[in-house]
Amino acid sequence: MASIPSTLTACLALLVASAPLAAEPQPAAFTPVAIQAPQNAAHVQQTSVPMSAAAPRVSYMYEMPPEMQGDLYMARREYVAAIGAYQHAELQKSLTWTKIGVAYHHLFAMDEAMKAYQMALRLDSHNADALNNIGAVYHAKRDYSTASKYYKKALKYKARSAAIYCNLGTTYFAAHKYKDAEKAYGHAFAIDPNAFNHDNNASIDEGSTKEERIAQNYYLARAFARAGQRDQALFYLRKAFDEGFHDRRKLKDEQDFAMLRTTAINSAAATGFAMWVWNPAFSARVRSSARARAVTSIVSR
Repeated sequence: MASIPSTLTACLALLVASAPLAAEPQPAAFTPVAIQAPQNAAHVQQTSVPMSAAAPRVSYMYEMPPEMQGDLYMARREYVAAIGAYQHAELQKSLTWTKIGVAYHHLFAMDEAMKAYQMALRLDSHNADALNNIGAVYHAKRDYSTASKYYKKALKYKARSAAIYCNLGTTYFAAHKYKDAEKAYGHAFAIDPNAFNHDNNASIDEGSTKEERIAQNYYLARAFARAGQRDQALFYLRKAFDEGFHDRRKLKDEQDFAMLRTTAINSAAATGFAMWVWNPAFSARVRSSARARAVTSIVSR
């Protein structure tokens, strides 16, 4: 595993073939410590990365292979310690360098992450995870054209990767190529309907605009509605409204939402949000009640 998406802001899934990553999105203003990445496998400064005080190497960890130690540190979100462990592992393996790159990526040390991913590609030019993650680095730099090229190249070697298609779609959304974005998300959804459950991925939030978030959430609402997953469709539609979507006419004309409209108008099981969106009588009552509360509040003062 190794990719970068989140609650579908502009999250990208970092891919690593086997490391059990589970990282929370870091704040956009986070400034990583500048750690010098090894330049090549022959000259590695084994002591160049300090041990993390929060994750000491206790005795049982000394008994593990270095790569397994690094995986454990990654699972504990101790990225600096993970880098130190991986630098003691087999540095002639492309996977090792991919894991080092992911650790730097989680520290938002993009230049060091890029060096590690490039080293991974020198050892294995077909490493789809490293190609995906280089795409994520370019996305972070807002070079969306180059990012999409790397995602497409990664798909040549891992054609059934929902995470890579998800990343490609997210980059297209950022570039305002909405039709291409929907197509890429559609491929991701077809491969794995759980592709947008980012608890399953090592996710890093790269930030996004309100327009991108509205477009992403609206499309996901359509995709889940088309698949008959009503609750997920309403979840993403609500997120689109929370971001500022307000085109009810578009909702009314959208065939993918036909089931949601019918449920909201005719079913007693409809949620308050669904009724507010599609049931005119309910919406009118809500607006009337809101106006009444506003008048009462003014009078009370």
